[in-house]
Amino acid sequence: MLSQFIQRALAPVFGGAVRLHRVRSATRLLMRHIGLNGRCDCMRTHDERGRRGVLLRIETGQRVPLAERPQFQAYFQRKLFELGVLSERDRGAVQLVLFDADDLAGAASAPPHHVSSRRVAGIVRGANPGGAAELAHGQRVVQLREHLSARRRARLDSDFSPLQAASLTELSPLGES
Repeated sequence: MLSQFIQRALAPVFGGAVRLHRVRSATRLLMRHIGLNGRCDCMRTHDERGRRGVLLRIETGQRVPLAERPQFQAYFQRKLFELGVLSERDRGAVQLVLFDADDLAGAASAPPHHVSSRRVAGIVRGANPGGAAELAHGQRVVQLREHLSARRRARLDSDFSPLQAASLTELSPLGES
């Protein structure tokens, strides 16, 4: 009872860190329960709408079939909710990223060569036809340009004057007075 009182008293100060520690501890407990050995990291996330979430990153030396990983996502989300670690508002906000032995071996054997941003952008464009993301990106670029133009006009209309270069003082060579 005293420990609960202390936790509630310190919640405003250490709320996020304590919550992440509880989620990490509960995840490790669940990993031991199902026989999954490895490392677990836990991070807080926020999306563009301001919703909070939790990202669980699990690395294991065991093999986990790729087709079965969505079941792991559902399992950890349900169990963390049942254990009381997650609240009702966090129910759908758990993301699980699982790296098994095959993933870790593939990452270690990947050749470290230079890949240009143009190549990566081309891969993303090729994999996402339709242009919905490009349209949204284009709208954001237009909004940004309008915002910058408005700020520039406001600055020109105000009494703003850029700093002038200061004149240099003449210094005598060292050792002479």
